Order: sequence, then C-alpha cells, then structure tokens
Amino acid sequence: MRRMPQRRLPALLTALVALGGTAVAVPRPAAGAPVIHAHRGGVLDDGVPVRPEDTLEAFRHTAAAYPDAWLELDAVVSRDGVPFVMHDSTLDRTTDCEGAVGERTAAAIDSCRVDVIGTAQTLAPLPPGAAPVRVPCLAEVLAFAREAGRPVNVEIKRIPGDPGYVPLDEAFATAVMRVVAAADLDPAKLIVQSFDPTNLETARRLLPGVQLSFLTLRAADAIGPAVASALGYQWVSPGGVPDAAYMAQARAAGLKVVPYTLNTTAEVRAAAAAGVDAIITDDVPVARRALGLPVPAVSAAVPSTSGAAGGTVGFPARTRRQVLARGGVAVALRSSGPPARATVQLRRGRVVVAAGTVRVAAAGTRRSLIRLTPAGRRVLRAARRPLKLQARVRVDGRRTVVRAITLR
Repeated sequence: MRRMPQRRLPALLTALVALGGTAVAVPRPAAGAPVIHAHRGGVLDDGVPVRPEDTLEAFRHTAAAYPDAWLELDAVVSRDGVPFVMHDSTLDRTTDCEGAVGERTAAAIDSCRVDVIGTAQTLAPLPPGAAPVRVPCLAEVLAFAREAGRPVNVEIKRIPGDPGYVPLDEAFATAVMRVVAAADLDPAKLIVQSFDPTNLETARRLLPGVQLSFLTLRAADAIGPAVASALGYQWVSPGGVPDAAYMAQARAAGLKVVPYTLNTTAEVRAAAAAGVDAIITDDVPVARRALGLPVPAVSAAVPSTSGAAGGTVGFPARTRRQVLARGGVAVALRSSGPPARATVQLRRGRVVVAAGTVRVAAAGTRRSLIRLTPAGRRVLRAARRPLKLQARVRVDGRRTVVRAITLR
C-alpha cells in the first residue's frame, strides 16, 4: 500500500462530503481464519524476499502454492491509457528503466524489465542467474486470475493531490475499470480498493455491484468505517491491526475488515483475535503458520536463465574512520560464473558520497573501493552519529537498489 501524507486528509474529507452512496449490508463472516490476500502477489517467504512484486511470476507462484489466497495488486496507467500492474508511479525502484509510468507509452513500459525482488522495505537484487521479468499489463494479470479461478483485490493507485500518478483526473480510474469490467470476473472474487473515494465511485459507475474497499492510513483509520458505511462500500482496510472499538464500529455498519500490511506472526494473530475477515500480507507462509494453516513445500525461486550474466554486491563491515582513512567504501562483487561489472553510487540525500565501478573476471568475489567525493568527505567528517546512506547499484547494466548501508 502506498502511504498518504497526513496533510492530504483535509482534502480527502472535503471529497467525502461531496459524495453519496447507499449502505449495503454485509453478513458477518463465518467462523474460521481470516482469508489471506497476497500483497503484490506475495513476495516474501518467512521474511526473505524471493519474488519480484506485482509480476505474473509472483501471482502464478501464489495461485499454485496457496489456492485459497487472494491476489492483491496495484494498477497504474501509461501515457497512452493502458493500465499496468505496478505499485510505484515511477519505474525507477523495480525496473531497469527510469521515469514516470504516466510519461511512458505502453510499448516503452513493455520493454522494461523488473530486476529486483521483494518490496521497498526488503528490496534485493535478483539471485545470480535469475532472469529479469516483464512489467505485466492489468489485462493479462486479470486473464490469468480468471483462468486460474483466483480471486483478486485491485488497488486503483491514483490519490488526490499526488502529481506522480497521471492522468490527474477521472481518466485514471476509468482506464483501470474498463479493463477490470472487460475481464468478466466472478463478482464474488473481485474487490476494488482505493484511498480515494472518487476512484471507488468511478468503479461503481462502470461496474455496478462490484465490492468496494476503502483504504485508510493509520492517521485516518478512525474515520474509515463511518466513511465506508456512508458511501455504501462493503469493505474497509485500515493500516494496521484494528482495535476492539474499530471492529465494533465496522460490524455495526455491516462492513468487512481487511487490514494491511501484516507481515509478522504477532500482527496476524492479533488481527485474527480482533475478528477481521481478511488480512493483506507480503508473507503468506508467515501468515498461514500464524493462523494454524499448513504451508506446502514449494520452490520459491524466481525464473532463471542458465549462464546469465550477473552478480551480487555486498558492503563489508566498515566505520566512518576506516572509510576516511582509505578514501572510499569497500565493496564486494560476487559472480556465479560469468564476468560481472557493478557501478555503485552512495548518497546522503542529494549528496553523492562515493561512486565507482567494480569488476570481477570470473566466478568468485572481488573486493574494491568506491571512491569518496569531496562532498562525501565533508559529510563523513561532520557526522556525529551512525550515518545511513542509500546505495544505488547497477550490475551488468541492470538496475537494482540496495536499500541502505550504515557507517558507524
């Protein structure tokens, strides 16, 4: 789920006043464990990133391994109006391309390849030998879901006041919902969710009878049940484990509850104890074990290409004093066989602290230094506490992001 800054809540509340709806009564859930929605396809196994998010590879894995799980996904729109399945408004984090999705044509996006696994919080490079995969369009993911008989929860990503997701008007939700409607999915196996009620109104207009879910942030969770009830939605989705008062309000309004994104045993068990109907999680195995459900033994590997070039990059133990003495940050590049080349850039905000290239000629590991910039030296000397840096790494021309390193 994408987090909405708290400053946008007044605008959201203003939009709510202008909208109307008829409340729809929803029966209380049958006794049993909450239903699991695999967030962005379900990309973690026991806390470890193993699949690329929002890809057919992730959806196929979850559909095969957990036939009772829902597939949760995000929809964005290209410049020429084609919906794709991707969380971010830009291509930078998850693909070998850069720039805003809404500024690229469908053909341009189709040429991009997802070259990382995990979510923003667990991002990791593809394993050695693994092949990058396509950014799927929404139509093909929904076609897969229909053929596989899998239920889906589609998030329309556009949020009021956020210039990242374009087009900036109703055309965004309209483009998404036309594809959803054309997929001809079983209404019992489809939910459309959004932080923006105007998106949900568009969904209801273009696909009458569709189940609608109102997403809220922790800062706005308290208004969720009242708003969802007033606008005639069937689901409400808070950003975390709901308390007893929240659940009582939701039940009194006839709403079903599906909190996000619960990735720990404690969170899942607390939500189940609270009586939620479903949970959204990145980590289906953790959620199933927490609920006392079996976890099948299946391969979690991403598709691979034999002999594909590639490598993994690590940053050995280090301190600011060592880095300043050596004039750079130690980097270890490992290759499973073919020659590999990594370009590395470390940033502190907008300041490039260090940059360089590491090469390894054959199987094995090579350690090298990426050199400090003059600005980087100043940043390290001025720091009075552990310094967190963002690492941008490109291995063999494929872009990946190592989330952070810390110099102590």
